[in-house]
Amino acid sequence: MEGHQLKKIETRQQFMDVLEDMILPPKSEDEDASAGRLRELKSYMIESDDGLPDQFEVSGLLCSVRNTGLDEIKILNVRENRDTYEFYLDKRDPRFFILHTNVKSDDARRIMEKMTHDVNHALDHAWFHSGMLERVVEMQGNEFRGFGVSYSDMKLTSKEDDAGVEDLNLSISGSMAVEMKKMIQKHPDISRTCAYKMVRVMRGSASSIYDYAQDEVHSNGYFSLKRGKSVVDHLNLLRMCHEMYSKTMESVERLRIGTKRVGGKTLFDGRPFDFKFGHDVENLELFIAKMFSSTEPFNLWGIRSKVNDGYFRVMAIDLHTGSPLNFEIASDMMRVYLGKGNCGNTILRLLTNLQMHHDAKDVCLQVA
Repeated sequence: MEGHQLKKIETRQQFMDVLEDMILPPKSEDEDASAGRLRELKSYMIESDDGLPDQFEVSGLLCSVRNTGLDEIKILNVRENRDTYEFYLDKRDPRFFILHTNVKSDDARRIMEKMTHDVNHALDHAWFHSGMLERVVEMQGNEFRGFGVSYSDMKLTSKEDDAGVEDLNLSISGSMAVEMKKMIQKHPDISRTCAYKMVRVMRGSASSIYDYAQDEVHSNGYFSLKRGKSVVDHLNLLRMCHEMYSKTMESVERLRIGTKRVGGKTLFDGRPFDFKFGHDVENLELFIAKMFSSTEPFNLWGIRSKVNDGYFRVMAIDLHTGSPLNFEIASDMMRVYLGKGNCGNTILRLLTNLQMHHDAKDVCLQVA
């Protein structure tokens, strides 16, 4: 049995108090920020097309949802073998819900990965590409305090020699973060391998640990409170990011391809999405094989057909929802046809991971 049973709450203030109690131990700017902070308050933004039933099974996890004293806040109970984990579940938006917990980081990460890898309930991470994380830094009240970058190119398969394959992982916080960010931006060859995997921002006043929150916002919709104890600031950051993500999804899904009736006529509606590559894909067949391999991070399966040299069509399945979608791929661009039945999260997942595995700087999303 992991941890203790979460409290049933009756008021919003009680909920805030319980979240504050999850921040163990109290953290300040002077404390060591090493990986020992295993029980920090963590929040996850999860996208759901089908919603969550009261009882369900996902990837071997037995899950149940029970009420608290607040209509919008539930408790998600997750049983894995002999262990049980609990999360507060904020369902005010049933499509983009929030999970809060302070269970150990490794356990929480494993549970989230299992939940989002199962197609039965159409769950997926929220995907914040580098441009969106830049917008998080610029949000009113946020102060930039650090960042992390991640890049691993798509040239490698399990059967190939890894010589010449580029990988980069870097995290930096504090006073040097701004200078390091400027240095990266000045070097094109480096900046193209520096896709944000995380930004760190502070909200509030550092006069007391209870008056501020310093959060890391990750590209997969994971928020971790690293310093401070201001639950208000943590939740306000979540609210702003949720609003940005929801509006972005609406913009994407407004352009899905389908038909509409106008004046008694049936007309085509929507447009494809074009991903422009700043530098050509060197091995297009290998690139396609990796993208549609039914594995993370793209979560796509597909059958390719060669139109001519350097140009392919792919009939694909998005394993997040099981929905079909079509691609046209060349060395300098990729066109995605997203139908009315498809989830817009696919586009954001593609953009985020193309930046991390092909080109952080020059992968550009356009509407054809």
